[in-house]
Amino acid sequence: MKTIAICALSLTLLAGDLAAQAAADSASKPSLAVTSSAIDDGIYLVLSEREPDSLADPVPDGRVLLIYDSYILQPSERGPDEYFLLRTEPDVPLELGEAPEKGVDDKGRPKLHIALKEEYATLLEEFTTENVGRRVAIVIGGRIATAHGIKTPIVGGRIQITRCTDNACEVLLTELAK
Repeated sequence: MKTIAICALSLTLLAGDLAAQAAADSASKPSLAVTSSAIDDGIYLVLSEREPDSLADPVPDGRVLLIYDSYILQPSERGPDEYFLLRTEPDVPLELGEAPEKGVDDKGRPKLHIALKEEYATLLEEFTTENVGRRVAIVIGGRIATAHGIKTPIVGGRIQITRCTDNACEVLLTELAK
């Protein structure tokens, strides 16, 4: 019985030390998340990409560090997680002009068609014109749904999200309908 009591005491002390260390660690580490309720649905310019060894670097005010884990892609198409520093406000809000539509690409995979309200379509065109060659993240439900480089300006406010799994498309549709 003494051995059990000593073990229980050392476990209690260890748990207390671990809790204190976790509190100290969380105070010095940036908020890193897969999702964030702090940001709205939208298109965000990727301000910077971080390497895993720099995740403990401070996150400036007005910014959020999110993980892009390619969750909408088929598992065989996913790459390693990426870490993006974004503004807390979208560069282009995802304010829809009509309900999103689910379709199928030429390989039979689901895709989503999204049409922005007219005023945001104009903003999207201006934003993509100014940022050709830069990377953007599309955030839906507080989570990065997809990230791409801007190759050409997007005119007309219509975008599509392709190569998503059936389940991911349904989740995105549900989030966009909110």
